Amino acid sequence: MLAFHSELTFLVRSFFFVLLGIMAQVVAKAYALPILGILAALVLARWLAVQATRWSIRGVDRRETSILFLMFPRGLITAVLALLVLAARGQAFFYVPAMAFTVVLFTNLFVVVAAVRFKAGLAGLAPSEEGTPSLVGAPTPEPELPA
Repeated sequence: MLAFHSELTFLVRSFFFVLLGIMAQVVAKAYALPILGILAALVLARWLAVQATRWSIRGVDRRETSILFLMFPRGLITAVLALLVLAARGQAFFYVPAMAFTVVLFTNLFVVVAAVRFKAGLAGLAPSEEGTPSLVGAPTPEPELPA
C-alpha cells in the first residue's frame, strides 16, 4: 500500500509540475527587482534559520550546514497560492504566477547545487562490510589469523 501511495504522489506531483510548466510565463523586466528581493529575503531567512538552529543539531560539520542552507525548495504550495491569488483578485495580480514560477525555479536550482555538492562530498566514501561508510583507499584492518 505504501508503494502505491508513493507512486500516486509522484504521479500527482509530476502532473502538477507539467501543468505549471504549461502555465509558466516569462516575467517582465519591471518585476525582476521584486523577484530578486524575494529571493534575497528567502536566502537571508534560510541562512538565519540554519544559524539559529545550528546549536541544536549536534555532530554536523560546516559542509553539512551549508547543504542544510541550500535545501529550501519551493514548489507546489507557492504555485498553488499564486494561482489562488490570481483567481481571487483577478487580472490586477496577473504577474503573481510568473513571479512565483521564477522563485520556484531558482529555489529548486539551489537544491540542485546542494545535491551536487553533497554528492561530491560523498565521492570519497564507499560502503564497508559493516554497512557504515569508510574512506576509499583507507587501509583495511588485517583479519586475525588463528594461532
